Amino acid sequence: MTTGVIGLIRTAAKVVVPSGIAAGLAIAGAHSALAVSGGGYDPERQGCTKTADRNDVNAAQPGCHNLTMQVTMGDTTGPRAYRLITINTDQTALNQNVHSGSVIVDPGRGTALTVAFDSGAGGIFAWTQALGAWLSHPKGAPPAPALQTPTVTAKQAPSTGRLDPAQITRLGFYLGADDNLDFGEHDGVNPDHGTDRPVANGPSDGGAIQASTHPTSSPTDNVNPTDTHDPVRAADSTAGACADGLCFGYDTMRRTYYKGGCTSCSPQAVYDDENTTDWRSPNCNSGDANSQDHCGSGWQTGSDQGSISGAYDQRGSYYSDPGVFIYEDPDPQASPLLPMYPICELYAGTQGVKVCTNEVGPATRTSPPAAPTPLAVTSTPAGVLQPAAPGTLPTSTPAVAGGLSRR
Repeated sequence: MTTGVIGLIRTAAKVVVPSGIAAGLAIAGAHSALAVSGGGYDPERQGCTKTADRNDVNAAQPGCHNLTMQVTMGDTTGPRAYRLITINTDQTALNQNVHSGSVIVDPGRGTALTVAFDSGAGGIFAWTQALGAWLSHPKGAPPAPALQTPTVTAKQAPSTGRLDPAQITRLGFYLGADDNLDFGEHDGVNPDHGTDRPVANGPSDGGAIQASTHPTSSPTDNVNPTDTHDPVRAADSTAGACADGLCFGYDTMRRTYYKGGCTSCSPQAVYDDENTTDWRSPNCNSGDANSQDHCGSGWQTGSDQGSISGAYDQRGSYYSDPGVFIYEDPDPQASPLLPMYPICELYAGTQGVKVCTNEVGPATRTSPPAAPTPLAVTSTPAGVLQPAAPGTLPTSTPAVAGGLSRR
């Protein structure tokens, strides 16, 4: 569930912005899925398994981060990319504040330096929370800080890659965060409940900002204004977030935002599915096993019994296009908060202007070549796809493009 100031931020946007960034930013095969459908959030990129936030386990997963910022270089992508700089905060157990993390600097000369820090669970962060509660309802003396002795350690480890001056134009940036920042929230699908294992795909809420550069020597390959799905091929960027069923974001190219279990379903635009997705009960979510069973197709007639895997199996691929958009989260893990369900989806970009699925502005009528040559995108955060041919989806599935969902 969503509580506190961070909860209010998540209600406004399907991302949890870590407090260190929140001052300026608000940040999300047949059974492949992306939970956080916005911004290219990727649990693997966070160092987490898809079940790290499962609702029946409240412990933190070692090596999993509820926030990570990475600067990458070179031809590899995703969690195996050469990371020059990485800043992390560690996933926490339920009801714990963020209290530990690391900064990693890798000059690409064989050795990376890691500086890890820990203020102590229940330390300054817990005191800040207690003080905020006291200020809201003053009673008695304000809480005294139960400060613990912070620790800082340094260690060396092998480099994740080699610094190559020839790759200086192939850079990537990824900033991802999820709702475990909200006092250790664990509200992902319980994969051992019924047939719901394929639905488990990371936390319910999250978001990301990412960008990459991958220019070629051919000007026509770098920029093609007639390609309405990827007009600027020398670089790409996306940002997005989802919380409580509400998603928003922008993109500079067409890429997959969510992929359910239906392989025969026609791909559809994530910003234009208001009338084409079989929306399930607003009580359907991954907050607990019981909620995973309230996803039946008869919810509008008074019967919402049914597995969350049923909704997952009825949903195929959802993609973005260049532009800005607001949309209902297609991931059945989302538990919609707004009374309007699904919301009136909005889009403005190369495919026109759409309001509640109605086209109110013309699309760019020119089309890209019938079969554009795929670019060798490098230093691209996990989830970034290659340019797609007109009317098709990219062949690879990017991390969920920036999204969160409430449990």
